Amino acid sequence: MISRISVIIGNVAQESQKEFRRSLSDEVLPLIRRIPGLDQAYIHFVTEIETGAPDVYGFIVMQYRSAKDKETAMQSEERKQMQQRFRALGPLLDGGVYHIDSDVV
Repeated sequence: MISRISVIIGNVAQESQKEFRRSLSDEVLPLIRRIPGLDQAYIHFVTEIETGAPDVYGFIVMQYRSAKDKETAMQSEERKQMQQRFRALGPLLDGGVYHIDSDVV
């Protein structure tokens, strides 16, 4: 199994918190779940973090059964549509998004 984790680093202003979370949960996640080759996808919103840790806002975890499935997903039109919606949220986030791919055992 392969995981691709989008690590959302930074902060969202208090007045934009509800909009940002709602958009991720109700708009971005359903678009992610339409991506071909994807097995599972979840959003994790950080509720507590150690003192001194980076400002991690949350994670989007996407799992694929194989590297081939991940490659299918990465090239899909559905992924491009999801990215467009996610990027529209960019002005609400004071930070960035970084990706980690890993083998799951």
